[in-house]
Amino acid sequence: MVKLKLGVIACLHGNLAKARKFATYLRKNNVDAVALVGDIGTDEKQKQSLVKIISIFAKLNKKIFVTPGNHEQLRAYYSALKKFKKNKNIVDCTKNPKIEFCGQKFVFWPGSGMAHAPGAGFFLMGNKWHAKQLIRKIKLRKEHFFNPVKFFNFRDLTRHLDKNTVVVTHSPTKFSANNAIDVAVFGRPSRAFSPSKKDRKLDKTTNMYVFTPQNSIFPLAEAKKFIKHGYPVKILKANVGNNYYRKILKKYKISKFICGDIHEAGGRANDWKGKQIKQNKWSKELFYNCAAGKEGRAGIVEFLNGKARYKVVKV
Repeated sequence: MVKLKLGVIACLHGNLAKARKFATYLRKNNVDAVALVGDIGTDEKQKQSLVKIISIFAKLNKKIFVTPGNHEQLRAYYSALKKFKKNKNIVDCTKNPKIEFCGQKFVFWPGSGMAHAPGAGFFLMGNKWHAKQLIRKIKLRKEHFFNPVKFFNFRDLTRHLDKNTVVVTHSPTKFSANNAIDVAVFGRPSRAFSPSKKDRKLDKTTNMYVFTPQNSIFPLAEAKKFIKHGYPVKILKANVGNNYYRKILKKYKISKFICGDIHEAGGRANDWKGKQIKQNKWSKELFYNCAAGKEGRAGIVEFLNGKARYKVVKV
């Protein structure tokens, strides 16, 4: 089997300077392909942002696998990808989830089965119950779900899976170890509250006016601002990976998984038991969080003879 070297980048959030530096680094390191694993562009003027980011990597003249995360908006994403329809190197993984490249099989899970940014359009559903719950949520929170949405069903994606498949998706699967790839630090209301009109700008994630322990979480930076302004928010640290992902991965004996999303858990990998795996070490199991591109971190993952290893890229 030929060794495959894959550049993996998530959570650029439109940072063009970092994208250019990553592209330069990946060119020098002669990667075979690049995976852009969600949260690629900015939330505002997202179509233009996506086009600019993808164009930077298109200049590598390598296969670029593009999949949405929990910030991509439906119209913006597909309008941006349409600009590259004549470029055979740019692969929209919502339409081509199964990829066989350099002898290695990949399956890309589009969107996320976790929390979504306002206006996000790609939702990964475990079953009909999950879909019904989300539809109900969308109807109740129109100020958050104000754009068209698209559901992807695991039933359609699992038919591509076997034990030799590498799963690539935006959000992590569930673990229990306190240093695993799904450990997040975040804020949650200790009781329901409504911020004053002047303080509503503190929340840049949900666009909500009433926050409850059941329905609200904040990124750490936002949580600290709410606390500073006297609101009842507590800081938590927890494994936030998706339980349904874990069930699917276990069922099909998947041993290699690449994600992003949880910035603070980025740049690390572990095995199924949650035991950390060091950089540059070949392993039969590899669950890897490639970190946030906007913070100047990404990764290179190599595959050979059923094993994989990763290297953290910093620019």
